[in-house]
Amino acid sequence: MTQAPLRLQVLLAFVLLCALVLCGGAALAATSSIELSEYRDGRIFQRNRAHRARLPIAGRYAGAPRAIEARVVADRSSAEIVPWTVIDEAPMGGRFRGSLAKVPQGGWYRLEVRFAGEPSVRRRATARFGVGVLVACAGQSHIAYWFRDGPVGPEDEGWAPPAPHRLARMFRHDGFLDENKRTNDWRPISGVGATVFANALIEALGVPVGLLPYGVGSSALWQANALTPHPDVRNAPRTYGWWLADGSGRYPLRDNYAHLRGGLVSVGREVEALLWVQGETDAIARDTAAHYAAGLASLFARFRFETRRADLPIFLSLLGRQSKVPWAKVIEDVSAQAIRDAQVWAAERDPSTHLAATTIDLPLSHDGIHLSRIGQALHAARMATAVIATLEGEDETRYRGPRLDRLDLRDSYVDVWVAHRGGSDFGPPTGIRGFEVFGPAAGRVVGAWRRDASTIRLAVSGEASSVTAVCYLRGANPGGLDPLLYARRYVHDDSPLALPLEAGCLTAGDR
Repeated sequence: MTQAPLRLQVLLAFVLLCALVLCGGAALAATSSIELSEYRDGRIFQRNRAHRARLPIAGRYAGAPRAIEARVVADRSSAEIVPWTVIDEAPMGGRFRGSLAKVPQGGWYRLEVRFAGEPSVRRRATARFGVGVLVACAGQSHIAYWFRDGPVGPEDEGWAPPAPHRLARMFRHDGFLDENKRTNDWRPISGVGATVFANALIEALGVPVGLLPYGVGSSALWQANALTPHPDVRNAPRTYGWWLADGSGRYPLRDNYAHLRGGLVSVGREVEALLWVQGETDAIARDTAAHYAAGLASLFARFRFETRRADLPIFLSLLGRQSKVPWAKVIEDVSAQAIRDAQVWAAERDPSTHLAATTIDLPLSHDGIHLSRIGQALHAARMATAVIATLEGEDETRYRGPRLDRLDLRDSYVDVWVAHRGGSDFGPPTGIRGFEVFGPAAGRVVGAWRRDASTIRLAVSGEASSVTAVCYLRGANPGGLDPLLYARRYVHDDSPLALPLEAGCLTAGDR
């Protein structure tokens, strides 16, 4: 009689024990959770040479996971890009940290994390990210205006700039200048130049593109040039900093290189290329070609040190022109030529530095200093073509126009031969401007026209036989002050970008 109740008691005890275990497990699961330290929405990670990236991952958890796993999925379809992978084999103290290697280029993506063995404890990121190409943009106002609406020119009315691609982003880590929109975040691209440049790279490479805007209007290469007033300019803008400090520690907030360095650190010190568009302030300060060239070499070495890439591609834009006073008088012909010569030298002496774009021929805005919006679009297209060609292993024939080749002195004329790169012919057929002749009795150029696909014939007011040199697009304002001269008088080839005949000089010995 006593055994039956005893068995019943044992059974009830067993049932109670199981219930306690199950409830305890449920309670434990209920208290388990995982949180991600998310990236900024739209962040782009620089791809490596294998077109992949290592993704740093961190976060917090509650519970007792045996390990933490992560994966990458497509933003729109949730298709698996990188499968579940253990990133922290022994998480401790409520925090986890690890990385996913070999995340392929592309985007947008989202990150997911979970407890290993407990798939119900997981978290999906709300922020999107991509793996692609980062490009730093440095220099003066011409590159700063790429990220703003910018000044307009007489031909801009009615022209609609393109819309930014959905995979285009810009990032700046601080906001010490209003012209850079005071952003500490990744955000959609703004500005004509930046939009055209980023869109072109995305269409060619098929990956997200992020730009780091660090152009600063009126900034100098050398600190001394920023602090030395020009005798012909009242209240010359000398407060916007420099790229090479003199070591004195004066005005640290104006050290533009330090700000760019901070941006590079924020993105892991990794970029695919750097654009350099600068030179006006150093020309105003009457810097010499040798001194400016030495500064470029030093600055570019620093850029490469910061990015840990000895072969970081750097793309130069040749100093442009100004068509209105007082700026048209501030930059003297010899000073403008010195800066351009230094820029050409930099590209010739360093295989990783590329002369990517000429802007002398492009239309100016009403201020007579900066490119119009259409001019910015053309400038950005030229720079983008140079970057794409270089990344794809092509040579400069894709992005550089024809060059001066040799002279042929005739009885009444001077024939200038041009060597084509990407094109095979040029225009306009008549009314060409921008040539100068030099010699004891050469006089001046009174006419220039296309003789054939490789020759420009110059008529001179003096004796053609006395010509010792011919220069094209020389000085601060070659060819006159017409802001629309690019479409009317400068030589352009018949390539898709209508690239200009590059500035230069020939001597009578170049035959």
